[in-house]
Amino acid sequence: MVLGSNRKPLSRTAANQKRAEASVQLQERWSEQAVKEAQAAERSFGDVLTEWLDRGLTNRRGTPWQPKTAHENRREVAYRIRPALGHYKITEITPAVLERLYDKWAEGGGPNGRPLSDMTVNRISKMIGTALEFAKRRGYIRENPAVLAVAPSAIKQSGKLIVPTPEQIRRLIDAADRYGYSMKAAIAL
Repeated sequence: MVLGSNRKPLSRTAANQKRAEASVQLQERWSEQAVKEAQAAERSFGDVLTEWLDRGLTNRRGTPWQPKTAHENRREVAYRIRPALGHYKITEITPAVLERLYDKWAEGGGPNGRPLSDMTVNRISKMIGTALEFAKRRGYIRENPAVLAVAPSAIKQSGKLIVPTPEQIRRLIDAADRYGYSMKAAIAL
């Protein structure tokens, strides 16, 4: 039974008309989404990087980068990210593509073919993830492949293992719960 705005049952004709209108609206939304996805399929990651940088550089929390951070991140995009991923269509970037790139950088992506540190690769992977999250918010992709890609661990620094305190672990789990990543946090710990 279909109810009208006055909460009374509609006649069969009116009910069928409501259903037909709803069906047309749904088809229009699906059509709009299909067009958007088709346009996104043609968009390169280089285009997305340009749009992301032009819209204003922000971190994952949405706060603006400091001038030095903005300069360094633009440099990383220009010298490492765009040459490696800029030619890919946004829909072609997968966790496997990202992991191969991270491994390549860790094996010899630095100056004169020297390996980049795990910390550097991890930092660049976060930038890629932020740019892909921007693409997701714009509707160019449905899921952010960087979320599933495994980057080198940035926990090790100068040969020492940094162990988080119980309070840091508690804050991590609380934050993960708020954003629906509690299982990922549990696995990571």
